Amino acid sequence: MKNDKKKEKSKLIDDKIEEILEATWKNWASRRKCEQTHTPEYIKREKKEKNHIK
Repeated sequence: MKNDKKKEKSKLIDDKIEEILEATWKNWASRRKCEQTHTPEYIKREKKEKNHIK
């Protein structure tokens, strides 16, 4: 009986950990995608200033 409860509790914990890891992975993947395509504002301004000076 105790083993069943321990297994059930362990399964719930494993499921919760899996849920957290899945959410973390999705968040990381989204941030990584943004980093690859996003140009920070300060770089945009620098390029604009360089083009304006020429």
